[in-house]
Amino acid sequence: MRWRLLMRRHAPFALFVAAIVIVSVFLYTRSENLSSEDGFYHFRHAALYRVNGIGMSEFPWIPYSAIHSFSADIWYGFHLLLIPATWFRDPVAGLRFAGIVITAATLLLFY
Repeated sequence: MRWRLLMRRHAPFALFVAAIVIVSVFLYTRSENLSSEDGFYHFRHAALYRVNGIGMSEFPWIPYSAIHSFSADIWYGFHLLLIPATWFRDPVAGLRFAGIVITAATLLLFY
């Protein structure tokens, strides 16, 4: 009885979340464009954190990044959030997964 009340109360929100996920999946599986160059950089940076540890300070592209200018990785938290997307064997699938999750989370935050 209690679960029915909970389902009735939260059904509109659950349907909205399902719609957000469906829209995100549709956008990222139908588009031929996968990501910009910036997305590939962030994805590779997250993959390096996964392989070398999140405390990695030796980054081969430091002279070409904001880390060199500001002496800090201003995208550190974002790179940590991308690490699960680097677990896919296929990097394209990982990028699509990350895009779907980020788009769905953004739409949910706007809600």
